[in-house]
Amino acid sequence: MKLLFTFFGRLEKCADKYRNPYPETDWRSAYVGPVGLVEVYESEHKAAGKKFACFFPDMPDQFTQDWPRTSAGELRVEEETYTITTRNSSYVFVRDEEALPEENKLLLCLNTGITPLAASEDEETEN
Repeated sequence: MKLLFTFFGRLEKCADKYRNPYPETDWRSAYVGPVGLVEVYESEHKAAGKKFACFFPDMPDQFTQDWPRTSAGELRVEEETYTITTRNSSYVFVRDEEALPEENKLLLCLNTGITPLAASEDEETEN
């Protein structure tokens, strides 16, 4: 896998393949709304060329300390919105660089071991 870019933002919504939002009891719903670090990767082997995202919310799941990762799929970028559509789901992330205090951003980067990597113009316009 190859890290393409990172940004601070939130998972705005996630839905099934029929565009129905997942119920509140679904594990994905717990990650809708909080702000965190979003990393977008390109698969190089299993699903070569497909994109997926890892989302590190400012506050991980309090019981498991888990952070979600999407399946590989197609990435669509529209201004500050990044949508990953997989075989069974869609995930909409919104860039919001101002939503977290600088100290929280630093802690997220230290905890994940990731240095923020801006998108190049090529990735910004990818469909």
